[in-house]
Amino acid sequence: QLAYSLGVAVPYAGLYYLNDFDRPIIPGAANDRDAFQFVLGVNFFSKGALSGGVMYSTETNRSQVKNDQLLANIAVRF
Repeated sequence: QLAYSLGVAVPYAGLYYLNDFDRPIIPGAANDRDAFQFVLGVNFFSKGALSGGVMYSTETNRSQVKNDQLLANIAVRF
Protein backbone atom coordinates (compact mmCIF):
# COMPACT_ATOMS: atom_id res chain seq x y z
CA GLN A 1 0.00 0.00 0.00
CA LEU A 2 1.30 3.45 -0.93
CA ALA A 3 0.10 6.71 0.61
CA TYR A 4 1.07 10.38 0.36
CA SER A 5 0.15 13.05 2.90
CA LEU A 6 -1.25 16.30 1.50
CA GLY A 7 -1.92 17.76 4.95
CA VAL A 8 -5.66 17.35 5.44
CA ALA A 9 -5.97 14.50 2.90
CA VAL A 10 -4.01 11.27 2.45
CA PRO A 11 -4.67 9.52 -0.89
CA TYR A 12 -3.56 5.90 -1.13
CA ALA A 13 -3.42 2.97 -3.51
CA GLY A 14 -2.90 -0.69 -2.73
CA LEU A 15 -2.49 -4.07 -4.35
CA TYR A 16 -3.18 -7.26 -2.38
CA TYR A 17 -2.76 -10.94 -3.20
CA LEU A 18 -5.61 -13.15 -1.92
CA ASN A 19 -5.48 -16.93 -1.49
CA ASP A 20 -8.35 -19.06 -0.15
CA PHE A 21 -6.22 -21.76 1.46
CA ASP A 22 -9.08 -23.51 3.29
CA ARG A 23 -11.88 -23.59 0.73
CA PRO A 24 -13.80 -26.74 -0.20
CA ILE A 25 -13.70 -27.94 -3.82
CA ILE A 26 -17.11 -27.54 -5.49
CA PRO A 27 -17.76 -29.87 -8.46
CA GLY A 28 -18.65 -27.98 -11.64
CA ALA A 29 -17.36 -24.64 -10.32
CA ALA A 30 -14.19 -22.80 -11.31
CA ASN A 31 -12.71 -23.10 -7.79
CA ASP A 32 -10.42 -20.11 -8.25
CA ARG A 33 -8.35 -19.87 -5.08
CA ASP A 34 -6.13 -16.91 -6.06
CA ALA A 35 -7.07 -13.30 -6.75
CA PHE A 36 -5.68 -9.78 -6.69
CA GLN A 37 -7.43 -6.83 -5.07
CA PHE A 38 -6.81 -3.24 -6.22
CA VAL A 39 -7.63 -0.43 -3.77
CA LEU A 40 -7.89 3.36 -4.22
CA GLY A 41 -8.91 5.70 -1.45
CA VAL A 42 -8.44 8.95 0.41
CA ASN A 43 -8.58 9.72 4.13
CA PHE A 44 -9.47 13.21 5.34
CA PHE A 45 -8.25 14.72 8.63
CA SER A 46 -9.06 17.94 10.44
CA LYS A 47 -7.64 19.72 13.46
CA GLY A 48 -10.92 19.05 15.21
CA ALA A 49 -12.55 15.81 16.24
CA LEU A 50 -13.93 14.86 12.82
CA SER A 51 -12.18 12.73 10.17
CA GLY A 52 -13.25 10.26 7.49
CA GLY A 53 -12.43 8.53 4.27
CA VAL A 54 -13.62 6.97 1.04
CA MET A 55 -12.26 3.75 -0.49
CA TYR A 56 -13.00 1.76 -3.65
CA SER A 57 -11.71 -1.79 -4.19
CA THR A 58 -12.12 -4.38 -6.91
CA GLU A 59 -11.11 -8.03 -7.02
CA THR A 60 -9.78 -9.66 -10.20
CA ASN A 61 -8.59 -13.06 -11.42
CA ARG A 62 -11.68 -15.08 -10.40
CA SER A 63 -13.78 -16.37 -13.29
CA GLN A 64 -17.14 -16.75 -11.50
CA VAL A 65 -16.95 -14.11 -8.76
CA LYS A 66 -17.00 -10.30 -9.03
CA ASN A 67 -16.31 -8.33 -5.88
CA ASP A 68 -16.41 -4.51 -5.98
CA GLN A 69 -16.69 -2.40 -2.83
CA LEU A 70 -17.24 1.26 -2.07
CA LEU A 71 -16.66 2.16 1.56
CA ALA A 72 -17.08 5.51 3.32
CA ASN A 73 -16.42 6.20 6.98
CA ILE A 74 -16.69 9.05 9.44
CA ALA A 75 -14.77 9.12 12.71
CA VAL A 76 -15.34 11.34 15.73
CA ARG A 77 -12.66 11.60 18.42
CA PHE A 78 -13.92 12.15 21.95
